[in-house]
Amino acid sequence: MTPAERAHADRQMRWIMALTVPVYFATWGLVLDGWFIGTAGLAWATALVYAGLHAVENRWRGHCMLSADATAVPAAALVYGAGIAWLSYHFHPELEGWRALSALFAFGSALMAGHVAAFAWAALVGWALERWWTLPPQAPADVPADASADGGREA
Repeated sequence: MTPAERAHADRQMRWIMALTVPVYFATWGLVLDGWFIGTAGLAWATALVYAGLHAVENRWRGHCMLSADATAVPAAALVYGAGIAWLSYHFHPELEGWRALSALFAFGSALMAGHVAAFAWAALVGWALERWWTLPPQAPADVPADASADGGREA
């Protein structure tokens, strides 16, 4: 792979990852929104933290895929876990501990559903980018640009 092709592939990957951030946000918000009554704000705040950290990793640190998850998942888990604990303590003291712990299942479900949706979207975006945003054909490095198919010999 030439340096130009590598740079092009990196640019395409950044576009793909940038375009999956809204999918992460929507999926996380929708999955977490219905888990506990009265936690819609927490669900969308968690989705914002998760998607926002993906955007930060992609844009400013140049990371994508698992390296973005290494930052986003712990931060979102902290926000969601602290939020559920606070809501359970202040507004739903009748909830038993095991019921509040089921929020972990919601978090895992959001994590998996978000990745399935984002990767499906990324595949579609990647296909579209490959189809409509490709590099022009380039001559191999060892062939002079003015050489014809017969090696530069004229008939």
